[in-house]
Amino acid sequence: MRVIDQLREEVSAKHQRALVEETIEHDLELKYQQLVLPKMRAILLYLQELIAHLKFLEKSVEINDYSDRNRQLGRLIQTGYKISTDDFGGQAELQRLMVINVSFNCIGEGECRWEVVGSARIEQEIALLSATKVKFNWKPVQNQNKLPTASFTMIKNIPVRFRFEVNYDYSRIKLLIHNHRNLGVYQREFTPQALDDQMLDQIGRYLLRIDEDFLQIEISPKLKLQIQQKIALDKREQAEFFKQSNANNYSHKKLTSQNSFLAQLKNLVS
Repeated sequence: MRVIDQLREEVSAKHQRALVEETIEHDLELKYQQLVLPKMRAILLYLQELIAHLKFLEKSVEINDYSDRNRQLGRLIQTGYKISTDDFGGQAELQRLMVINVSFNCIGEGECRWEVVGSARIEQEIALLSATKVKFNWKPVQNQNKLPTASFTMIKNIPVRFRFEVNYDYSRIKLLIHNHRNLGVYQREFTPQALDDQMLDQIGRYLLRIDEDFLQIEISPKLKLQIQQKIALDKREQAEFFKQSNANNYSHKKLTSQNSFLAQLKNLVS
C-alpha cells in the first residue's frame, strides 16, 4: 500500500471515531436534559421544602444509638441543616445541576474518650477518624501488658452529608451518605425513573431517622421464589437426615450452620 493511501485510511478512521464520539456525546446530553436534569431539579425542590419545614418548626432529631462501635457518644442531636448545589457550599445554575448536598451535624455535650490497643488497630482508627473529618486527638499511653495503646478523644460534633451527584456517562444519579451512622459511608446509584416520590420519601425518612426502609434489600419475585424453593428442599433434606441419622455422615457443626443459613433466608423473604 502506498503511503498516501495508508494516511488516507488513518484519516478516515479518525473521522469515523470522532463521529461516533460526537454521537455518543449527543445522546448523553439528550438523556441528561430530558431525564437526569428534571429529576435533579425535583430532588432539589423536595429537599429544599423538607429543610425549610424543619427550620421553621425548629425540629431536631434525638439520636440515642448513633454508633455500635462508639457507645461513649451517648445522646446526640441532629440539627443545622444546609443545602448547596456545588462543591463550595454555594448554589450552581439550575440549567446545569450536577450536585446536591444536604449537610447537618450530630451534636452532643462534651467529648468522648476511648482506648485502642495494637499498632494496626491504632493506625486504622486514626485513618477512619481522619477520613470522617471529625475533630479528634490521640496520644500513646502506658499499658499494663506493654502492648501499643493509644487514647482517643473526640468532640461530639459529627458532620453528616447526603450528596446526590450526576453520573453523566451512565445517565444515572448517585447518592453518597457520609457519617449518618457509625461514621460510615453508604452509596447507591439510581436511574432517574427509580427516584420517584416513594423513593424520595424513603430517603427523607432515613435522613430524619424515622425508619431504615431505604436500606432494605429489594428481592425480585423470581429470586424470592428460588429462595423459598431452596428452603423447602433443605427442610426435606433435614427430615431425611433425622430419619437416617445413624447412616448419615454430616457433623453436628454443619447442621447448625445450615440452620443458621435457613434462618437468614427466611428473614429475607418474610
